[in-house]
Amino acid sequence: MVGKKDWLDRLGWALALTAGVALLVVGSAWVGNFIEDDTLISLRYAERLLEGKGLTWNDGERVEGYSNLAWVLGSAALGALGGDLILAVRILAFACWGATFGALLMLARRAGATSAGFGAGALALGATASLSVWAMGALEQPLVVACLAIALWALAELDRSRDRSSTWAGVAAAALCLLVWTRPDAPLIVIVIAVSSFLIVRRRANSRAAFVVFAFVAGAPFLAWLAQLCFRVAYYGEWLPNPAFIKTHVNAARMLSGLTYVGGGLGVGWLVTAAGVIGAVLAFLRRDTRALAGAISAVALVWTAYVAFIGGDHFPAYRHMLVTQFCLVALFVVGLGGWSGPFSRRMPVAALALVISLLGPYVVTQRRVGDVNVAKRARWQWDGQAVGRMFGNAFGAERPLWAVTAAGCLPYFSGLPALDMLGLNDAHIARQAPDPSMPLAHDHGDGRYVLDRAPDLVTFGLPRGTRPAFKSGREMKHDPRFARDYQSVTFRTLTPISVLTDTYVKKRGKIGLSGSLLDATDGPLTGELVVPAYLLRKAVGHPLADGSLGARIDPRTRATVELPELPPGRYRARLRPENARVDIVVRSRTGATLEQAADDVFELRVPSVLRLEVRALHLSTLVGEIVLERLGPAVPEEREGRATIAVQLAAPIPTTPWRHLDPRTSTAAAGLQTFEPFTVSEDAWLCFNISGGRAEGYESQVGVRLIDLSAEEPTTRMVFTGENDDRPREVCADLAPFSGRSIRIEAFDESRSAHVSADGFVLHQP
Repeated sequence: MVGKKDWLDRLGWALALTAGVALLVVGSAWVGNFIEDDTLISLRYAERLLEGKGLTWNDGERVEGYSNLAWVLGSAALGALGGDLILAVRILAFACWGATFGALLMLARRAGATSAGFGAGALALGATASLSVWAMGALEQPLVVACLAIALWALAELDRSRDRSSTWAGVAAAALCLLVWTRPDAPLIVIVIAVSSFLIVRRRANSRAAFVVFAFVAGAPFLAWLAQLCFRVAYYGEWLPNPAFIKTHVNAARMLSGLTYVGGGLGVGWLVTAAGVIGAVLAFLRRDTRALAGAISAVALVWTAYVAFIGGDHFPAYRHMLVTQFCLVALFVVGLGGWSGPFSRRMPVAALALVISLLGPYVVTQRRVGDVNVAKRARWQWDGQAVGRMFGNAFGAERPLWAVTAAGCLPYFSGLPALDMLGLNDAHIARQAPDPSMPLAHDHGDGRYVLDRAPDLVTFGLPRGTRPAFKSGREMKHDPRFARDYQSVTFRTLTPISVLTDTYVKKRGKIGLSGSLLDATDGPLTGELVVPAYLLRKAVGHPLADGSLGARIDPRTRATVELPELPPGRYRARLRPENARVDIVVRSRTGATLEQAADDVFELRVPSVLRLEVRALHLSTLVGEIVLERLGPAVPEEREGRATIAVQLAAPIPTTPWRHLDPRTSTAAAGLQTFEPFTVSEDAWLCFNISGGRAEGYESQVGVRLIDLSAEEPTTRMVFTGENDDRPREVCADLAPFSGRSIRIEAFDESRSAHVSADGFVLHQP
């Protein structure tokens, strides 16, 4: 029967554990929807494994672009149960942190700590921002720390147990086996814990028993490491994971950067650092806690020195310092538990009170540090979700090769073949000499090699696209093939958010110019040349209702495209799908004579380079493809021709009834104003005035959108925004592409910094 004192003691332990985990959860809520890009690299491997494609990056090639096998397999295992892989990996991260707190509790009890002493450590650990960031960011660090925590708990049991050495050696070995499958640098921790287990057992038993424990604690992880090595050699043909070639270049500058990183991590986690120092002093003063404290201190020192040696890390919130931070908390708990001097019963309570009083300043100071706060602000990975899904939906059948710098979000959300220009997932780039002027893990590249691979899409920098800033991109810009073969295109995504991305498209490739007339100087008598509308300069690439990509052409915009040299013949230019709202004009770029043969047919008498112009005179409208058909040879009669032919003239906008649209009196959410849905007629268009933000990415979601309610689920079809100023501009949008569909207009403001102003909505339709 449990006495009242025992019941209160158990309640104290439970409350302390709950409080620590609660702080972690609250901190994670503050971090918000942060996901690290490299997490999505791991999830790409996990997803392809679930699809039966193995642990691969692309079809037909094998490269070990991950360095966290256990994390990838764990994510895949949870993902196999159904649901989103990002949710699965976050569940895995929180489960690992839960195991960490549980192991810390067991370690504290075995070290003789009270619930108050454990509570002080649990609160300090739970309030440490790095745990919250990486619970949401969901890289492998939670599993690393959980394995370490379990191994240290097993060491504490070895230190106190007299007759269960084999059991606790097995627990430590199992945790360390999982650890070596989680990180390739885990053998450093394994060696320290194995040696510590030998010293601990020898102190209370004999050398033979100590050697047996050592052999088990060191041998099992070694066999696990050897098994993974054999798999790596057999499956990938390599002795090291590919990231090892990216992240293991050591020099004096990098080590100095590493020391700065370590200092920053200890400074940001100042409460844990101070607690660890105090705990170490208390633990080393007591003979019965000295061995365990020595083991924990050795792990902390070896790992911290290693982190400094490799130059630290480029991810937010000092993720590599999590091992050190946990060891410091463990020292604090062990020190409080082992102290038997003056005020031995009151010291844990005093420590708990002191930690509670410092939690507020600790949390605030951490959140003000840029390296922590960046996780609160970084949402560009979700820009990548919008961009990736747009290209994946549009080009899933063509399977174009996409060269990227953001090698996590873009390949994962698109599912397209990808070329990692930074080299984590490319064996060739990883082995190139690093550029010392570039930051850690961003210093490899080979622009010539990238262009030799002839990618169909190239996105430099983050998903919105930037100027090339890293080695591959810089070298590509100086290669004449890049300017010759690639064209920069601005695309606008629509779902789940509106993003503008500047991406380069290969002019002739799987998603560029196509058709039998390409490179046909003499050419067949008949054939066609298909020009995707997103290749029109000054147009904006835009999803169409069927999921394909075309372009939006705004009024008074001359969207042009240069065609390759075409053979003589009779030609017709048309739009697919048809669109009567635009002009198509054909111009000769080589001075050849163009002759009008009919309303929509022209003749070309000599091989010539042409330019097509597509113009929207009155309304913003969507264009899919321009198809140039060769109908046959030119008519031999001589005619006096012209250098410019208007193949198609925009039909005048019909006079239609119109009505003002008024917003609903109530809205579903703050920052959202909706209008009553209406069914679009064939000749309908919409006009309104808009000013404010531009809706370029996650943090600037403002504007007016047209929602298609006739789709399987409500789907955004068009988005209009301001130009980052307060000058009202009139927008007139062609609704004909959505004829027969039920459309709802929404003015939305989901940004903390930008705003939108829209009024004067007038619908023109019969």
